[in-house]
Amino acid sequence: MYCPECRGEYQNGVARCADCDKELVEELVPVATEEPEWRDTSVVFETNDPTAMIVAKSILESAKIPFVSVGDRSQDLIGVGRLFAGSNPLIGQMRIEVPHEYQKWAERILQPLTQSKTEATTPESE
Repeated sequence: MYCPECRGEYQNGVARCADCDKELVEELVPVATEEPEWRDTSVVFETNDPTAMIVAKSILESAKIPFVSVGDRSQDLIGVGRLFAGSNPLIGQMRIEVPHEYQKWAERILQPLTQSKTEATTPESE
């Protein structure tokens, strides 16, 4: 069973998506092959970590989700290069944007990457 909105996969017997509250379907409709609408984009990933950026882009490419990365190639342009947390403080964080119709799907498949990043930066409670 699959959610037609975020494309999440569920076990048989589940009727609605826990995230989108949409009724699940047996089979997903293939992703449209026409050019996506780029006027309305959503940021689905932000990071200072160049390795995390590469992994996120790879995940989206394997799912055939169209995206644009912002700031990852310009990190080394201004002579300062990458400092401290792996990014150029003058440029800011690197980010990935997707057409709005792909937002929920992209956020869902990038969730393990964003969770591991959050867990890595959160101090352990004793």
